Amino acid sequence: MKEKLKNDRFTKDLFYKLLTIVLLAAMGLLFFDVLTESRDGRKQVADLDGGEEVTAETAVESAAAKEEQRLENILSQIKGVGEVQVMLVCREENSSAVFASATAETGPVTGVIVVAEGAGSAAVRSNIIDAVKAAYDLPADSVTVFESRE
Repeated sequence: MKEKLKNDRFTKDLFYKLLTIVLLAAMGLLFFDVLTESRDGRKQVADLDGGEEVTAETAVESAAAKEEQRLENILSQIKGVGEVQVMLVCREENSSAVFASATAETGPVTGVIVVAEGAGSAAVRSNIIDAVKAAYDLPADSVTVFESRE
């Protein structure tokens, strides 16, 4: 019976067709796998839960927001400052673009803008500038302090 199947032309053709289909399917799966890899070798994953995609830009913004929050917390502890808001300004090397950030990816802090309730007092304003100068090793003219609206 085996000899008959081996010599049967129809069975051989069917066997080769099935083998060809299996090999093409395997190559297709490998090709699909290569296409779904990003350039750095990591697999791309579909975002089915609707979460926010984390990019380098959002990571920088998140780090900047954390740094700003830390500075706001410290400044608000100074007597007379009250509620405070802070914006850190960095200048990327070889660029004139200014953006809020304070991370190693973007470069050092080059300026700070502070808006505080108690900034109308010269003594409070001086204390704010001194604290920011010490925290970021900045000259006084890189720190701008404004009194907030009431």
